[in-house]
Amino acid sequence: MKKIKAFTLTELLVVMVVSTIVISLAFLMLTMVRKQLNVIKKGIDKKQIIEHLDRVFWKDFNECKKVSLKNKKLFFEKDMDTVVYNFEEKIIVREKDSFSIQINHKSFYLDGLKVNNGFIDALKLVFDDTYANNTLFVYKRKDVSFYLNE
Repeated sequence: MKKIKAFTLTELLVVMVVSTIVISLAFLMLTMVRKQLNVIKKGIDKKQIIEHLDRVFWKDFNECKKVSLKNKKLFFEKDMDTVVYNFEEKIIVREKDSFSIQINHKSFYLDGLKVNNGFIDALKLVFDDTYANNTLFVYKRKDVSFYLNE
């Protein structure tokens, strides 16, 4: 009788155990990579929200004639309309837009002095410390007409 070259049952079981270990390690690594990607994605999303908020604030500051603060709301007075910002606990609402971001500290300034109500020419928002650009500072250059029309 001729002997057929083949694997024994023990060899096949060893190969199956080793391949099961390798596949489970691959799935474990895939899960860890997915979790890390989610953390990175959340950070990028928050950074994009801050950058978008910066652009919108900068646009509103430079298009308006006067900016005033009343009852924790910002009013940007323009020729035809007024844009209102409302600062909630975890969200900033601008008319129909909303920016879902936690603000740790906000400061409002007029001529370099902190104010709580009235006209302002700059604002500083401090966000969560886990992001690179955690501070947003926006200001408006005032001309002589601001001081004459007061």
